Amino acid sequence: MDKDAFQRSWSRRTLMSSMMGMVISITAFGQTGSSSPPASNAHRKLSHKELKALIANAKTREDHLRLADYYRAEASRLRKEAEEHQDLATVYTKGDLYEPSKTGAAQHCKQFADFFAHGAAEADQLAAVHQKIADQMK
Repeated sequence: MDKDAFQRSWSRRTLMSSMMGMVISITAFGQTGSSSPPASNAHRKLSHKELKALIANAKTREDHLRLADYYRAEASRLRKEAEEHQDLATVYTKGDLYEPSKTGAAQHCKQFADFFAHGAAEADQLAAVHQKIADQMK
């Protein structure tokens, strides 16, 4: 398959759907199978159900601080993912083993890097919103 055919086969919507599925899978995998003891309630990663409930019912300063912490941690995780995918894009671009123009792998990795970087920026904004709300509740 040539580069143009490969790029046409992956519409932006398909790519974003795939990436979201991967993010959900990574998040879900990270929440299961942990052999470490549970962390304190304030520093334990929230499950999706707990996050929804906290967002829906956040009324106290502590609730908003917990949400801010959650989003800061999420932003950090997403930034790490973006960096890893950017590193892979660089390897594919500079590698002698593959022909980047034919595999499309470098572009694929770059799109993931951009996606995760955008997610990190969004998480940073949500953390700032909840931090501001908590600060106003002092």
